[in-house]
Amino acid sequence: MSRFPLSRLYPDGQAILPALLALVLALAAVLQMAMTAAVDLPPTGYAVAPVKAGPLPAVAPQRADAVILERPLFGPRLAAVAGETAGPAAALGGAVVAGSVRIGNRLYAVVVRPDRTTVRLAVGGRIDGWRLVALGAETARFVRGSERIEVAYGQSAVAAGPAEPGE
Repeated sequence: MSRFPLSRLYPDGQAILPALLALVLALAAVLQMAMTAAVDLPPTGYAVAPVKAGPLPAVAPQRADAVILERPLFGPRLAAVAGETAGPAAALGGAVVAGSVRIGNRLYAVVVRPDRTTVRLAVGGRIDGWRLVALGAETARFVRGSERIEVAYGQSAVAAGPAEPGE
């Protein structure tokens, strides 16, 4: 006796179920071909007439305070590009720590150079003579010889403002 009684429809042991399923599949394919034969597609190169729009409304220019315009909206502030000489950005050769990213089990600092190229720096990595020794949630610590700087990034950098080297 078979464990699967539905697989045998005849007592002589021949299974007819696969043949029935193949027949159902063939009928479904014929039905699909018959249903799609009557579909009318547009001719090749059919184009819709362009919609003519009226003139655009005039928009008056708006004034913005210099405080808003001096900083980029979505990018880190590059102090060395702006001509400032104080702060960690000047110490790092104008580079700015834009944030951090975790890839696998390693944490990397994302550093933007003055020429707007992005560098991924792991702990122990170097940039312009400075070695990254620690990377926290919102600070990065760099060492060069006996000099130490701590660069804030993220929300703490916005709240604290520019930091001085050696803090």
